[in-house]
Amino acid sequence: MQLSRTAVVIVISLCLFPGYCCDDSGIKVWSYHEDTATVTYILPRSRFRTTLLAKQFCSNFLNFNYFLYYPRPSKWGILSQKWWMCSKGKLQSPININPKQIIYDSNLPPLMTDENLALIDLVNTGQMPRIRIANTQRWPSLNVTGGPLGIYRYRLLRVDIHYSMNETTGSEHSFDHKKLPMELQAIAINSEIYGNFSAALNNPHGIVGISTFVKLGKHTSKELKLLSDKVHQISYKRQAVVMQNFALWKLLPTNAGYITYEGSMTTPGCQETVTWILLNQPLHISVRTLDRWRKLQKTLTSNGKNLFIAPNYRSLQSTNGRIIRTNIRMNPDNNDGHCLTNIRTLSYNLNDNR
Repeated sequence: MQLSRTAVVIVISLCLFPGYCCDDSGIKVWSYHEDTATVTYILPRSRFRTTLLAKQFCSNFLNFNYFLYYPRPSKWGILSQKWWMCSKGKLQSPININPKQIIYDSNLPPLMTDENLALIDLVNTGQMPRIRIANTQRWPSLNVTGGPLGIYRYRLLRVDIHYSMNETTGSEHSFDHKKLPMELQAIAINSEIYGNFSAALNNPHGIVGISTFVKLGKHTSKELKLLSDKVHQISYKRQAVVMQNFALWKLLPTNAGYITYEGSMTTPGCQETVTWILLNQPLHISVRTLDRWRKLQKTLTSNGKNLFIAPNYRSLQSTNGRIIRTNIRMNPDNNDGHCLTNIRTLSYNLNDNR
């Protein structure tokens, strides 16, 4: 079965129009309104089910964007039926951490990370810079244990990097409604139960997300500087650079305690199978070094117009009464015996601007 000439024109035209997506119902478009997203199906899937062109279209162009480009995070849930959780989920991430609502849990053990050198590549995905971690006999990936993870061992797969065009935003999570300029999110799968990322992503206790926050400073932390020195090689989408003997664990300083809660992936399909661990010891980056990351482009090549990756963070989601725990020792404001209190030993010097 071949696509009609009209259908081919529609498919090709959509490649030039950013407000489209595909799901099991067909190709659809929506209007460019700030508060609404009027969806119109223009080609039912039944018309092209066996057509290679349409299948390739749906697989290659189902995508997501951040604030400066459509579809924005608030519209992710309508892009695909597979991403409905982004709009309807009740355990979504990222969230704001209210220090007065954190529960101190003395039974939370330290978090531990392997300290073997890693083979990585730093890649521009078009939505974010990402560290992909090899797992071979010569270059085994790193495992994470302890903390809120119980008896399970989690194997690191990647580190996603989120930031903005200014110093008062950038991180996905916030603390008392204040953000830091960058957040590194290490994603690991439960290798004790699941054999691959897809299985872990869609099942309980499947994923752990470990966030390291980055503060502005006069100097850049060593491992972050090593990455920053390679950023010019990944200016455009799909460009990547390989790095050997990388001390990945130094991006995950686990010796200063953490905050943990149950949440979701911060990218579509927003699966609610993630245990989040927010580390209390930040890294540092200079303004000059941060500016290198801000030059990364969303496009495959230079087309005469700058389409920057930044800002690439999802908007804050409702906590919905979730329990947020910490092993960071706290001092109560009063002696009423309750654990809901201010944390006195948080390492973050947060921005005053909100």
